[in-house]
Amino acid sequence: MTFERLGNQIAFLRCGMYGGPNGGTPNGNIWHGMDVGDGVVSGETFDVNDPDVRARICGLDQHHARFECDGEVTYGIIEPYDTLCYEMASSGLGGFSLLE
Repeated sequence: MTFERLGNQIAFLRCGMYGGPNGGTPNGNIWHGMDVGDGVVSGETFDVNDPDVRARICGLDQHHARFECDGEVTYGIIEPYDTLCYEMASSGLGGFSLLE
């Protein structure tokens, strides 16, 4: 199977509280399941055309891609974060840990 990333279409999952090696949400460091109080609504806006902004908000990201296997083609997302999960667990970030 092969895949090809399409353009620069990225879903920056840190912005959706998924976290990553750089922390939770970029501006609030909020993680899924974190208690932030009742009735709290917040949001963040970023100019993802700026490479410095993309570098700051990256984490567990999804990329739009074209996949091909045995002549069949489909389109979907790929989450190339396995090494990030290992790095976070080995550093103890985000509550991750390695089994010993």
